[in-house]
Amino acid sequence: MAGETWDGCLNDVNGQHVTAAHLAAALVAAAEGPVPEGNVGGGTGIICHDFKGGCGTASRVADCGGKTFAVGVLVQANHGRRERFQVNGVPIGLLLGATKCRSQ
Repeated sequence: MAGETWDGCLNDVNGQHVTAAHLAAALVAAAEGPVPEGNVGGGTGIICHDFKGGCGTASRVADCGGKTFAVGVLVQANHGRRERFQVNGVPIGLLLGATKCRSQ
């Protein structure tokens, strides 16, 4: 699996700085096990409703039809404009006002 995040408010995203050598090194370094979470790697520049976002994981074990399954997800919280942010229908983003970064 591969994920992509946009962090143009923080970086030169149009600079095309990732090369074929970076890709090759990433493939060689790929391994099983836990992934870094929070403000690391791809999570460094993530913005969520114009707040600092990040990468995280969640998993559950569930029984279905007599079988047991483990379900896991990787979340990259990198979405939404502040003015669209609501909690239980309360327009929190509008109450907080505009921000400098237009993430989307």
